[in-house]
Amino acid sequence: MKNLWNDPTDSVIPVFKSAAEELLNNSGLTQVELLAKSLSKSIGYTEIKHMSLLSSMENHVTLHLEAAADARALKEAKDKLEK
Repeated sequence: MKNLWNDPTDSVIPVFKSAAEELLNNSGLTQVELLAKSLSKSIGYTEIKHMSLLSSMENHVTLHLEAAADARALKEAKDKLEK
């Protein structure tokens, strides 16, 4: 894995150091938790949304149905799910 800390350079540390110290002292989170939240924020993840892997629709799930016999119609598949 590429070392993610080579970019940005150390020259950015002074700009963010006091804010980092304030977060460490006042957030009530561990250093690891703060780092995890900072990394997620930096790439735009502010929450994890549950969504279908196939369609990316939120609040939907991907379902893989395997049956011993071929489902010949959608109704048969629906009936199998309802059991």
